[in-house]
Amino acid sequence: MSSCGSVVILGGGVQGLTLAWFLAREGCKVRLIDRQACGREASWAGAGIIPPGQASDSSPVTDRLRSLSSGLFFKMSEDLLALTGIDNGYRICGAWHLADDQGSLDQVIRLCQVERLAHEVVQEPLVRHRLDWLGPDVPAACFVAQTAQVRNPWHLKALEAACRKSGVVINDHVSVGKLIVERNRISSIETSEGMIHGDQFALTAGAWSCGLAASVNVVLPVRPVQGVIVLLECLYSHFSSIIEQGKRYIVPRGDGLFLVGSNEVEIGFDKTVNPQTVEELEAWAQQMVPGLLNARRVTSWAGLRPGSPDGAPFLGMCPNIENLFLATGHYRAGLQLSPGSATLVADVMLGRKPAVPIDPFSPLRPEGFLPRGFNN
Repeated sequence: MSSCGSVVILGGGVQGLTLAWFLAREGCKVRLIDRQACGREASWAGAGIIPPGQASDSSPVTDRLRSLSSGLFFKMSEDLLALTGIDNGYRICGAWHLADDQGSLDQVIRLCQVERLAHEVVQEPLVRHRLDWLGPDVPAACFVAQTAQVRNPWHLKALEAACRKSGVVINDHVSVGKLIVERNRISSIETSEGMIHGDQFALTAGAWSCGLAASVNVVLPVRPVQGVIVLLECLYSHFSSIIEQGKRYIVPRGDGLFLVGSNEVEIGFDKTVNPQTVEELEAWAQQMVPGLLNARRVTSWAGLRPGSPDGAPFLGMCPNIENLFLATGHYRAGLQLSPGSATLVADVMLGRKPAVPIDPFSPLRPEGFLPRGFNN
């Protein structure tokens, strides 16, 4: 069994927890540090949409990463349940992508055709007959059958339990100060509980990664992008599949609860929920599904996504620091890409060839050259 010695992971969201668990299963001695309870930031706040993928070796690396992650989720969910007894809510429910003014539906259809993903396109006049629960303003839709979902809080609880059962030392409510660099390597880090040493370090701190990278003179263009989700409750279940229109979505949880999201706004590290945004999201959901006019608003919340200049993550070895590795900047796709990202980064840390080329995910890449797949 390969081993990467002792590893210190900075950040306990879905990226850090998944990487910690994968490395612990490989025999590494892993310590995970988070400034609060694990998984309570953007990972906890998201909707848990898992788009399918069957990308080829000639596909863009972002699509290959999505495909890798999608293929790993079922087995990963089974393993988590077997190890911890916690069901993460993974289920294949399908997704209806609705036409909008931005051409997002055409993008989804082209992607399904290229990757040979099972899909069904419905256009007027059949939309009203086929989707009798849908509002009147949608001229076309595409059903992507293999889209799945997980329930973010359940998934994160399962990951944390799996880490602890696998020997990962979790130091939560611990703040990180300075990273000590000697000869292009991190030797230790200063924390609120004293100095911590390790052989290798991984930066998985989401929107907070930029500041930690700056402490070792690494420019990492990760910024917080706020997204709001509204939770509705409706006793009558109108539909069981996810609904997406561009960057907005409705996710039925199967127990009368519906997640509605999401917006994008850059206001720094501010998670204050704008009431107008909540009203706009709720109004959009009710326009798409008039049956939700009878829904009760349960609550709403905001998360801070780690945005990158081109929307793709930063993965692999950090420039100029030989034993610092990155898994951050996933923007809207943190949970959906977490199994694939952790697999690639673990491979690099263990000296193995990654299944998907990882160099294009370097912070040194040209901005804007990485195309994206599904818009969630």
